[in-house]
Amino acid sequence: MQLPQDCERSFLNKPNLKDMSLEEIEEFISDLGKEKYRAKQIMKWLYQTGATSFD
Repeated sequence: MQLPQDCERSFLNKPNLKDMSLEEIEEFISDLGKEKYRAKQIMKWLYQTGATSFD
C-alpha cells in the first residue's frame, strides 16, 4: 500500500502520544485523514490498558 507523502513524513516524526492532550491527538489523527473519534479510542487504549508500546 502506497502512503501519501504527507503521511510518510508524519510517521518519521513519531510523537509521544502519552504527552499529548485529547485535543492534540484529535488534531494528529485528523491530519492523517482519520475520524476524530479515534483519538478517544487511543486514549482509552493507552490509559485503561496501561499500554507501554505499539508492539
